[in-house]
Amino acid sequence: MISDWESLDYSIEDFLLRTETPPFPLSSDQIQEITLLYNSGLEFNNDPNDPCSKLKLLGLKKLNKWINQFTQRGFTVEKIRQTLDVGIRNTYIHPSGSHFTRIIHPDGSSVIFDFVNCIIWQIAPADFKF
Repeated sequence: MISDWESLDYSIEDFLLRTETPPFPLSSDQIQEITLLYNSGLEFNNDPNDPCSKLKLLGLKKLNKWINQFTQRGFTVEKIRQTLDVGIRNTYIHPSGSHFTRIIHPDGSSVIFDFVNCIIWQIAPADFKF
């Protein structure tokens, strides 16, 4: 039989081993902004070297999945803008030949962009395992 203290120990250990970012509640305005980013894209004129002035969320993921990921991963559209402004850029070439740019925010979170097709592929918290 497990005592209450042992049960508490297991709960604490489970909490400490968890790698997910705690959910970040989004306001209705933030959800509306994510919806706009998904449906028609938003202007991102932060860097004149970026070939895209407008970026959209990857359409292969449904809007509800994107909203859930923004919530679970502590992201907002404003954080994507900040990442574009101040993040460290790393370019990768997928074995298929596609080019992607991972921009790392100062807090360690990152966004994966496809600047050829002007699409945001992924948002990832600092503890995300690639």
